[in-house]
Amino acid sequence: MKIITSSLKLNAPPGSLMAAPDAAKVREENALLRAVLASITDCYIALDDFWCFQEINDAAEVLLGRKRSDLYGRNLWQAFPQLVKTSAYELLHNAVQDRVVLHFEDAFPQVAAWVEFHVHPHAQGLVLYLRDQSARHAAQLSAERLAAVTEHNPVPMFELSREGEVLYANRRAEEVANSIPGSSPADLLPAHCSEIVRRCVEQREPHHGESSVFHGRSFSWSFFPAPAGLSAYVCGAELTDQLRLQSQLLQAKKTEAIGQLAAGIAHDFNSLLTVIDGFVAIIMETDDAPVIVKEAAQQIGSASERAAKITRQILTFGRRQRMNLQPMDLGVAVAEAQSQLQHTVGPKVRVVIDTPGHTLPMTGDRGMIEQVITNLALNARDAMPDGGEVLLRLRAVDVDQPTASVLLDARPGKFARLQVRDTGHGMDEDTVTQIFDPFFTTKPPGEGTGMGLSIVLGAVKQHSGWITVQSERGHGTTISVFFPLSLDQLPVPAPAHTPPPEPVAAQTPGPAPYTNGHAARPRVLLVEDNDAIRGLLGHYLESRGFEVYRAASGDEALQVWEERKKSADILVTDIVMPGQTSGPQLAVQLLQDAPELKVVYMSGYANDESMRGVHLEEGVNFLAKPFAPADLAAIVHKTLAASGN
Repeated sequence: MKIITSSLKLNAPPGSLMAAPDAAKVREENALLRAVLASITDCYIALDDFWCFQEINDAAEVLLGRKRSDLYGRNLWQAFPQLVKTSAYELLHNAVQDRVVLHFEDAFPQVAAWVEFHVHPHAQGLVLYLRDQSARHAAQLSAERLAAVTEHNPVPMFELSREGEVLYANRRAEEVANSIPGSSPADLLPAHCSEIVRRCVEQREPHHGESSVFHGRSFSWSFFPAPAGLSAYVCGAELTDQLRLQSQLLQAKKTEAIGQLAAGIAHDFNSLLTVIDGFVAIIMETDDAPVIVKEAAQQIGSASERAAKITRQILTFGRRQRMNLQPMDLGVAVAEAQSQLQHTVGPKVRVVIDTPGHTLPMTGDRGMIEQVITNLALNARDAMPDGGEVLLRLRAVDVDQPTASVLLDARPGKFARLQVRDTGHGMDEDTVTQIFDPFFTTKPPGEGTGMGLSIVLGAVKQHSGWITVQSERGHGTTISVFFPLSLDQLPVPAPAHTPPPEPVAAQTPGPAPYTNGHAARPRVLLVEDNDAIRGLLGHYLESRGFEVYRAASGDEALQVWEERKKSADILVTDIVMPGQTSGPQLAVQLLQDAPELKVVYMSGYANDESMRGVHLEEGVNFLAKPFAPADLAAIVHKTLAASGN
């Protein structure tokens, strides 16, 4: 062996020759040394003081991927130049310089391995013992990755002993526990956790679907037996936001179903009120009617007006109330409501208005917005039977995507947030989830219907907004309403209050009989599926000088149109009718034959589907039931006069 041979030559007396027995002994020792080096699993490398290879064993050949014959006499750094850029380069030089034994691990880029170095310097060079630790390092790295996955997992994770004791809780479990004052991670787990773990470990099967509720936060848990059979791993998922969204979705579906029913009822009810108001108007216009009859008619008209108001509230709740959308400044609407609200809520409650000093433009129905403000103030008053303060605070806010994702109907963007806060007794969580239910109320029997907030919700949703509620027993309630802002437009000033319609008794008689200076009377095609309304309106229009063609449906109106040789000056039609042809569809077909034909619509309610592509303007080309016959005669008169008919 080179090292031994070199050592013997250095120790022999100058000029002497080595005896034969000594040479044989050296060969024997070299053979033994080679056998020993070949038998060890560690890599053996001997370098001289010039960093040149003197000896390597079989294991080193395998690790380095090089033959002995290729490395003997070669410099280590020339044979493996990649090592020059590693930390091993500096450590090996320090070991030789300081004559210290070193033990370290480093990557070996030549063979893509992670190597453990044992460095033993001596007077003529150094000896290296190398051990391939790639498998151990990979296992350690894998374990670290798994630990990082567990520790940084966004869901709570635990390891529990067979007795249910927490052996480990990840960072998310700690964060959730810290968010609830006085809590520990163990408090999040189900109450019968130890029994679940025991069953999981003994049966060697996972258990899913376990749940817990802690401080109003809901969790679902899955238990998995650990491989050693001495503990169980637990993974959780917080369902609080999901359950809240499910509850909101269920409420929305229920509201939608009730809204559809309410719309149908309101449509028929408004038709009945139209008949009532029509005959009341006829009685009030009759000069020789007895006083007692007119007084009775006046009372009937007042009751009909109250019924119509209730019907409008039902339609608002069901999100089917026809909206009169106009540009407006929400801040002005809220500020101007203060005096009226103070009068409405009474002297025991103080109304405070806090609006920003800038414009909050939006497109909305001024009357519906005022109804929202009034109903919220009344709801706040009812929560303070002993008096208190209701604060209306209005601000512009930016809603981001994370916030919008956990709120039903919410979306990112710029919104006006109207907060109505009271100093009342507050509500528990169960009550908060039901306050928009039209059949739920906390008031005693006979003191309220619970429709107020349901109507608010319907109006807000019709404006593409949403509502959030924050309340706690003993700490009052804050209801926040979000309306989309229209930042690309300037608001048009609107009156602070729209006066209610005058009572029927105070209405002036209808217009005088119509005449256009010609012998022919103006022709009206009247389409209405309600027999009583059709007869009432037809008779009234005829008494005012019009020639009336009657039809009970859109399909029948097409037949009448053909029979009358497609001749009529104005079409007066209900929107929603039985049969295949609705009011708007009828108008489209007739206008193809007679483009100069005028159209006036009427309806108990007009949904978006039935009026797609048709612009309705109250008092111009649309009458919302209930209405008096004189109102219809006035619109027809005005429309024909404007057209020069």
